Amino acid sequence: MALRNSDPAALAEDARLAQAGQLVLPEVEVFAKHGVDITMEEARVPMGLRKDLHIAQILEMPAVKERWTKIKGSPPDASTVAALFK
Repeated sequence: MALRNSDPAALAEDARLAQAGQLVLPEVEVFAKHGVDITMEEARVPMGLRKDLHIAQILEMPAVKERWTKIKGSPPDASTVAALFK
């Protein structure tokens, strides 16, 4: 399955599903609380890792890193992982 990670329509669809109360991975919700949307596919890619490592791997994805940087004004770093892991 190809990632939809930079597809605005995919992000919008995932956001719509989340708002409709359908099951969403916790990582999608955590990123959304910080103002950065990720797709379900992006959240699933590093599954099986310890939670903090999972978040770090998501943040390393080029499309997620680009969205984070655009929205937050600076690229994610170790403190970003810690803030999302709380």
